[in-house]
Amino acid sequence: MVALAEVWRALNHCLPGYKATAKKHNWWVYPPAGAPFMLPLGPHGKRSNVSIQRGHVKSMARQFGILDCVQVQIPGL
Repeated sequence: MVALAEVWRALNHCLPGYKATAKKHNWWVYPPAGAPFMLPLGPHGKRSNVSIQRGHVKSMARQFGILDCVQVQIPGL
């Protein structure tokens, strides 16, 4: 599991200009260019202090083409 705060820190470093919006069941992460990615909100729809499964974070980083950078920012990803 990866803390949501760690995900945002990694995205700030590796994908400047991204935007994230909380929807009913997911976080929608929009890169500066390209298709958005949906991250789950976590148990019972919590939006803060939540942990995201590593596989979701890795898939998002792979889709955005920043996997190498994110793996440096989040060790063990």
